[in-house]
Amino acid sequence: MRQNELAAAAKAFLLDKPEVSAKELREHLMTIAEGLLTEPTDDYWNGVEVAVLEDAKANLRHIAARERLTVEQQAYIAEALKVLTAGQRRVDYGDASGLLEFVASGRPSGPNSNDYDDNNHTNESTLSDAVSILKVEQGDDPVDFNRLTDSVLAEKALSLKKSSYADLRASLGSVLRYIPDGMDIMNRAEWLGVRDAMVADGLAYSTINKLLTKSKMAIDYGLMNKQLPNGRNPIERLKLTKDAESKRRAFTDDEVAALLEQVGHVDSADSVTRKWAAMLSVVTGARAAEIAHLTKRDIVTIDGITCIDINENGHHKSVKNKHSVRLVPLTTSKAIGFDVEEFLEWVSRVDCDTDAPLFGMTPAAYSHWFNRKVVREALGDVQNVSLHSLRHWLASRLKGRGVALVDAQGVLGHSSQSITFDLYGKGHAIGRLRDALQVALSGEFIQ
Repeated sequence: MRQNELAAAAKAFLLDKPEVSAKELREHLMTIAEGLLTEPTDDYWNGVEVAVLEDAKANLRHIAARERLTVEQQAYIAEALKVLTAGQRRVDYGDASGLLEFVASGRPSGPNSNDYDDNNHTNESTLSDAVSILKVEQGDDPVDFNRLTDSVLAEKALSLKKSSYADLRASLGSVLRYIPDGMDIMNRAEWLGVRDAMVADGLAYSTINKLLTKSKMAIDYGLMNKQLPNGRNPIERLKLTKDAESKRRAFTDDEVAALLEQVGHVDSADSVTRKWAAMLSVVTGARAAEIAHLTKRDIVTIDGITCIDINENGHHKSVKNKHSVRLVPLTTSKAIGFDVEEFLEWVSRVDCDTDAPLFGMTPAAYSHWFNRKVVREALGDVQNVSLHSLRHWLASRLKGRGVALVDAQGVLGHSSQSITFDLYGKGHAIGRLRDALQVALSGEFIQ
């Protein structure tokens, strides 16, 4: 079961086919289960956790909560969650028993084994099955951080100023992107993991501390209203210090060379996809979310120059600030091993909608894969670096090669590109930025 197939399962079978029968739903679920049972785990594993399966479960939960569905479709979602959880156990613990049981339960036997119709409920999910499965997935206490956030925002809607409410909603929404499925929000270790994921994603420590403060407020609200079990707020004293942030550094040239060698080891379609994502991070200095949110539509040509268009045009997209919206030229670099034409050829072969994420990964999944697999396998137990260190590395290269500050800022999104466009005109400005990147990415620093 490939990553794109998992991501598309809910949409294709629950939204695009509203009249789908229980039999069709069950057969499709059986296909997913057999794929998770028999195919190599690299097809849906990012090297640390089954992030692709977590994303698929999140998509299913969102559809179950928001869309108009039949009883059969809700039952399908409940069983699909069970199947995906069983798939995670196969990868995490080598335990395939859950998948085997599900596959065996869906294969009729005996003299009437071919009598498999929509009225034969011995082979179908029942509503009571769905309820029991959801209880297993959600636990005895159904209050998760998503639901807690909804409660907080509902109460604060009338008591906060419009700007303050918008800030609170945006902050809690940002936190939700780092909350794994099924997280115990009263567990301090879980919140340490959330904080570490934010650090790995390159968020400024001031931003992380702000998000933790908003999260602590939400937990306090849940404790006060007895939506959460009595206990101490697990987010107390989790803020990061400035001294810790100052230890973050850029990769060295030798480290970048080792990282590129590591991502160059491709043995599947998914590893090729991840390779191009990492290469794009190197040659553009774009943030993890900026890379993960790119779509086919965002690969554009301006006056003959191929660029990535970093924007907010899509419900799944977000940028750090107004300066982050920008065009970044792509340039072929022999030193890096990046060829624009090869990249465009790969993009043309990617089987996804023009508005779907090109690399099929969430920002968190991309960061986790790079930080926990690529960095560790290429550099060992190196300290104070992450995917975001590629951005610092490119900034150092631009500065060290004498690139004008306005051009470096235009590439990295540290200031508005409109200044450069006003000075030189849009087409010429893109050419300047391309030239700046050619200077920064040239040289035989890779051994």
